[in-house]
Amino acid sequence: MVKFCVFYYGKPEDYADMYRLIRDNAALFDGHEDAAFIVPGSLKDTRYGKLPPFEIVEEGKDVCAFARAVPGKADAPVALHLVDWAKTPAPFRLALQTRRSVEGDALAATLLRPGEKPTPLLSTVKNSQTLLDIPPLNPWGIVVVTPR
Repeated sequence: MVKFCVFYYGKPEDYADMYRLIRDNAALFDGHEDAAFIVPGSLKDTRYGKLPPFEIVEEGKDVCAFARAVPGKADAPVALHLVDWAKTPAPFRLALQTRRSVEGDALAATLLRPGEKPTPLLSTVKNSQTLLDIPPLNPWGIVVVTPR
């Protein structure tokens, strides 16, 4: 099942924290392009065959994820935009295919959420994946992934 965005015409202060997050992190939007996505249901990203660059491996069945990267710049941060459509968001685990991201297994990740301070994420390396534990989202966040 594909989720759709609903437009809501609220007051500017209803969106101030989200706009602040975007303005403060403009470098994660400028020059970045679509790299991969996960949308639960019938919409599939088939560009990578059977080995997608990232996947949700535990919980998170209602999470949509959109990766944005700077073409031709492997050392630039990757922005993973996450939206949890669950009625009661819960923590989930994200697996990044490390060998596609950087040479070696070292990745650093930080979670950005509207109205909150950046949160460094703990990562675990297992085989060729970097596993990130994502806390509950309400409903949106950006995980910034960079080589260490």
